Amino acid sequence: MALLMASCLVFMGTTACAGDDDITHNPPGANVRVGPVLIRYAHIAEPPDGPWEEGDDAPFYLWLFNQGQRSDTLLGAETTAARSVDIVSADGAVRDPVDVPTGELLELEKGHAHLALTR
Repeated sequence: MALLMASCLVFMGTTACAGDDDITHNPPGANVRVGPVLIRYAHIAEPPDGPWEEGDDAPFYLWLFNQGQRSDTLLGAETTAARSVDIVSADGAVRDPVDVPTGELLELEKGHAHLALTR
């Protein structure tokens, strides 16, 4: 899963991720499929007061849908667009990896666990 997230975050820095048109969970935003896991609606949250500044933590939201036969785990992510990427809880505290069960939509978004990019 870390490679999966790195792939999407790299694509986010250069272009929108491509996805299959016949996918059930296909909202607007950047989309990609890596193996059996779909990444949907991947985007950086808009800053509340002007552009993100050096040292800010920018929330990165996405949906994961595991179409595989086995559950998976999001261990982390990385990108050249940020100094670091952490998995955080709704309140912004760094947390443990996130389980990605098979056949269920996992929404990493505001009010839930999500990724935080530090510039």
